[in-house]
Amino acid sequence: MKIIALGNARMSSTRLKNKMLLPFAKTSLAEIAIKRISKLNNFDDVFFAAYDKKLINICKKFLNKKSIILRDKKSDSSNFPLTKIHNYLENIDFDYCMWVNSCHAILKSSTIDNAVKFFRKNQFKSMTAVIKKNTWFYDKYGKPI
Repeated sequence: MKIIALGNARMSSTRLKNKMLLPFAKTSLAEIAIKRISKLNNFDDVFFAAYDKKLINICKKFLNKKSIILRDKKSDSSNFPLTKIHNYLENIDFDYCMWVNSCHAILKSSTIDNAVKFFRKNQFKSMTAVIKKNTWFYDKYGKPI
């Protein structure tokens, strides 16, 4: 069973321009994400995919050349189906891929490594992370849903 970890980033966020490179905790979300991917130990391979040269340059500081995926211009947009955005996966041999969200700045490499160990041990067909939320949700009139 071959499991890879995949992080990716793009600069074309519509809600917050260039958010991956904005100052965050004396660094940036991009650098945190790329460092996190570089520290993973329990995967057969790790990859980080990006199109923008600034993101690629950060990748080069922390990852070997084999782990850096240069996305094409179209895949850097959110206006395409996921099959087009992640078309680079066609060239990678794997059975399972764990996508690691680059915007989750406080997620630790050890947490990801523990999750993949748990996945391997239990031979699941798929896995996702969820957190129970004990709260109330209200409609526009202030009534509980």
